[in-house]
Parts: sequence; structure tokens; C-alpha cells
Amino acid sequence: MPTNESLQYLIKLVKRYQLGKANKAEKALIEDRYQQMELEKNITDQLSKESVAEIENKLLQKINFEIAAIESTATKVITLKTNWYYRVSAAAAALLLIFCGWYYYSQFNTIPKQSLVQNSSKTDILPGKTKATLTLDDGKKIVLDDGQIGMLAKQGTTIIDNLGGKLNYKGGASDAIRFNTLTTQKGEQYAITLNDGTEVFLDASSSIRYPVVFNGSEREVAINGRAYFHVASDKTKPFFVVKGDKKVRVYGTQFNVSAYDNEPSMKVTLIEGSVKVMNGNTEGMLLPSQQAVMSKNSSVISIVDNVDLEQCIAWKNGVIAIHHAEVNEILLEMERWYDIDIEIVGKLPKRDLYFDVSRKAKLSELLHILEIYHIKYSLDAVKRKLIVNS
Repeated sequence: MPTNESLQYLIKLVKRYQLGKANKAEKALIEDRYQQMELEKNITDQLSKESVAEIENKLLQKINFEIAAIESTATKVITLKTNWYYRVSAAAAALLLIFCGWYYYSQFNTIPKQSLVQNSSKTDILPGKTKATLTLDDGKKIVLDDGQIGMLAKQGTTIIDNLGGKLNYKGGASDAIRFNTLTTQKGEQYAITLNDGTEVFLDASSSIRYPVVFNGSEREVAINGRAYFHVASDKTKPFFVVKGDKKVRVYGTQFNVSAYDNEPSMKVTLIEGSVKVMNGNTEGMLLPSQQAVMSKNSSVISIVDNVDLEQCIAWKNGVIAIHHAEVNEILLEMERWYDIDIEIVGKLPKRDLYFDVSRKAKLSELLHILEIYHIKYSLDAVKRKLIVNS
């Protein structure tokens, strides 16, 4: 049964279609569903006229309000559209009524005859949570969560506090060199404020190794996985983020790093300020809205202009954003955030995916979107295993 997240996605899809911004996959989806509407009309026929009217008024008011907001700021472009386009565009809103009927009146929910879910468990899988493991300099491990508040440990004269899901290091300016490591497993995320005031947000399946106090002439941390940095400015001590032979030199700025071992490249996306990226003997400077893609197997650095910043940092803002991406990208997000194993049977289908979903949503929300894009799968929630079929 579609839930509120699914309805939000469908509303966005209809808006994109009506404004002529839908990509080929999205157009095909709307037009395909339009052709099937008569087959599904029996769902809304089961509702009373009063119920249908109530659903229609609520939903169409929301659609019209959001479309009007976009149109009021958008530049008008004259395009030629066939009668087919206008019929489908109008029918798209009606299509949402069918989904809305499922949402508000679950007693009429039935398994579609053409369901793409095969042997799916009834048990859903919850999203990730605020959790991590802190490894101190002496090897002691402390499991962290957002329920802990107060002092966790002391390293020399440095006090480590846990402030409900965020580590904070303070004091200890003259301490001896000690290193701590913050690690997240699949389905975990955490934040930390380093001794210099630098803030780091750590995503699932990631780690960061850092000195308890930055005593030398440089500030350097080692990263694996994905992290968002808001580096405290200190012109006397440059800040470096290191992953193997790849480095990012920071000049007081905000940026996102994606450096997972199971991905072919390391990506650095600059939000504001400036950074220098170094891949072996190759160097390059980034400006805001640029992304450096550094190959793992060579010293090549590719600079991409005008990247989708909303998508790049959506995870840090509590959103799974998939914008013009292929199926493997959403599968990686699902695997890491929902702590599941994924098996791919055959070759992944080619799709141009575009959607946003809250990271608070259950796994079923994303699986429903896979269904909308005609991607076949089966889920064993007990074993936490998702099988995707070609």
C-alpha cells in the first residue's frame, strides 16, 4: 500500500510531467500508467462518492498549489504538445487519486495482478539510526548512540562529551599525540566536533581517524566511506583529508567526500570555499558547485561543473536523493542505510531514476518506488536480503 512518501514522490512526478521537465523514463511511466488506468479504476469505484470527493479535493488542492508555486517563478517556454500529452497530463492527477484511495482506505488494498514483488516477507525493515563506535588511543571501544549525554572519556587533558548523537572534543591544547577512530557500520550515522571546532558528519559504513588534539603545523584526518566536513578556519594550520594516496587540502570550507572501498573513484564535492585535490602527482583546484572525481587505478582527476549539490549532500540533511541515476546507485544506498545484503540475478535493468525519500522511511517505501520503475525484486526481511532480478 503506498504511503505518504510514495504519494509525495508521485506528486513530484506529475508536476515534472506537467511542466515538461520529466525525463524519458518518467514520461514512459506516466503514459504507461495512463493506459492502465481503466484496468485499475475498479479500486476507486469501491469508494463512496463522498469519499472520492474528499480525496480528490484534498489532493488536487495540494497539486494545484505546488504547481502554481513553481509556475509563478518559472520562465515560460512555448512548446508544441499533442492532444495525447494534454490527456495524459490531466489523467496523471486522476492517477494519483487511485493511489490516494489506496493510502486513505487500506481496506480496499489488494495485491495487483501484475505485481513485481515476488515472495516478499510481510515484515518491513526499519531505516538506520544514530549510532557508532569510538575507538580510543589505547584500543578501548565505546558504543555510542543518541541517548547518551555527558562525558564519555578523557584522553590526556582532553574531555570527550557525547551530546545526544554528536561527539565533542574540548581542551587539551598541550596534550601528547593520541589518535581516536569513529566508525559506523551499515545502518548507522554519527557526527563529531573535533578539537579545532571542525564539524564532521559521518554516513553509514564509514570511519574517520583523527588526532585528539591538533598539535603540529598541520591538521590531518583519514577517511573511509562518506563524510561531510565543515572545517574551522585556521590559516596557520592547513587541514587535510586523506584516503590512501589521495588528499584534499582545505582552506576553511564545506565539502562532501565519498570514498568507499567498493566504488571505483573518490568524489569530492565543494559546497563553499575552496579546496585543492591531489591524486598521486596530479593536482586540481575546486570552486563551489564543482566535483572532483579521482580514479582509484590512476592519478587522473576529472572536474565536473555545476553538480547537483542537493543530491550530493541530501544524506546529511536526512534525505535519500536519487537524481538521474541508475539502479546500482539506489541499491548501494539501500544496502548501506538499511543494513541489508543485496544479490543481483542477471543484468541490472537500465533506468533513469529520479526521486527523493526521507531517510526515516522504512525500506518498503523505496521498494515501492522500484515497483513504479518496473524493477523486479524479492525481499526476505528476516535474513535482511534483497534479490533484484533482471
